[in-house]
Amino acid sequence: MLKHERADPAVNHVNLDQISLALGRRVAERLRRQPELLDEARANLSRWSRRNASVATLLRCYAEWQELLERPVDDICALLCAETDEAQRLRQNSPFAGVLSPTEVWAIKASFRHATDVELPAWHGEALRETGQRVADGKEVAVEWETAKRELRERFS
Repeated sequence: MLKHERADPAVNHVNLDQISLALGRRVAERLRRQPELLDEARANLSRWSRRNASVATLLRCYAEWQELLERPVDDICALLCAETDEAQRLRQNSPFAGVLSPTEVWAIKASFRHATDVELPAWHGEALRETGQRVADGKEVAVEWETAKRELRERFS
């Protein structure tokens, strides 16, 4: 069973930045081998822009990424791997959702956690595998967190 680390907010923020960087590096590795994944990122931005048309801050972020995705693949990969404030900010709203499977994402996140008294339930790994398969089969799509929260609020309000 995997366990979560309990950390103070400052450490947690640092961990989140490191996880974001590790995810960015993994996406960059994949992107170098499969530059056609840029199409998936562009499709995400297009879909998110339609779903969040009334959220100006997100639209600005999407427009910035749309411009960045016109650059050469090596430049995009360098940005995903950069340890700068700008790259960190951009990775917070990465359009590469769905490029990595949920299982890959979880493995990267788990590598930054240390054992504590908070355990993940046994069913969690199976749920991740099932979700990954649904995404691979096209039965499910990645949705930006802000969109998911809004949709859940609308559904359950």
